[in-house]
Amino acid sequence: MQSTFKDKVTGARGEGRQVLQFGSFYDYASHEIEPSLDVEPMGEVLERLVDNLVAAGALPAAVRPDTAIINVYRVVGAYTRPLISLT
Repeated sequence: MQSTFKDKVTGARGEGRQVLQFGSFYDYASHEIEPSLDVEPMGEVLERLVDNLVAAGALPAAVRPDTAIINVYRVVGAYTRPLISLT
C-alpha cells in the first residue's frame, strides 16, 4: 500500500505519521475531500471488515462506508487510541 500523506514528527523519535487513504483523498491542509485525485479503492480486506461490522450491527447498512483513512503512527513509545470517524 502506498501512503497518500506523510507527516514528520519533529523532536520525537520515530518516523512520524503515514496516512493510507482508500476510496477518496482527504486534503488535511484544506480539510476537504479532493474528488479529482485518484487513490486506491478500499480493497477486499477493508470490504470484509465493513461487511462484518454491518452484520454485527456496529454499522447500519444504510450508511455503509466506501472510503477509509488509516493512520500509521511510527513514534517510538507513543500510543494513540483507535478512532473511527464517520462523516
